Amino acid sequence: MLYHSSTEKSINAILDNGIEEIKLPIIDSLTNGTAKGIGSYGVGFYGYLDDAKLSKYFFHHKLKNNKYRKAYTIRFNIRETKENVLNLVNDIDDMKFFNMFWSDEEVQDILKKLENEYSDGKYLKRLQGALIEYYILKLEDEQKMSHVKAVEGSSITRRDHNKEITIPDGIEYCIRDKSIVDSKSIKFVEGV
Repeated sequence: MLYHSSTEKSINAILDNGIEEIKLPIIDSLTNGTAKGIGSYGVGFYGYLDDAKLSKYFFHHKLKNNKYRKAYTIRFNIRETKENVLNLVNDIDDMKFFNMFWSDEEVQDILKKLENEYSDGKYLKRLQGALIEYYILKLEDEQKMSHVKAVEGSSITRRDHNKEITIPDGIEYCIRDKSIVDSKSIKFVEGV
């Protein structure tokens, strides 16, 4: 079960209409800095595995200066298979291939371009997300993976009392293709 928190308006729109189509970047938009909505695991709709509170913490951290202080939360299931999810949590092969990819000299040159466009402070989440998007585009272009519908990664949800700790506290998913979501499973969660 995945959990996602947002404003009341956004959650109601999802409950009424489902998750919006996700506009994925192309290589040119990544390398010239025009790709929009890049998170720590790329472009997509984010959810936390089996932990509604992490979803709520993230909402408050991301929107801490926003007037919408109350978080509304939904839960949903995904149809996950090894073929459609890039697993950067506990799939050793996926992690090895990613590390080999980003250690490559040619990719290091691309990384420098991405760094100029997507550096965002000491945590580098947008840069990491841009690198993952570039990796996925290359995998699909070289037909090593047909279509990555989600990325699974460890979550470090910075809370006020542990700003400098980088020990993972959960697992988050970046949903890149809404077809992986079981739309009938989307439900509002009360009391989070």
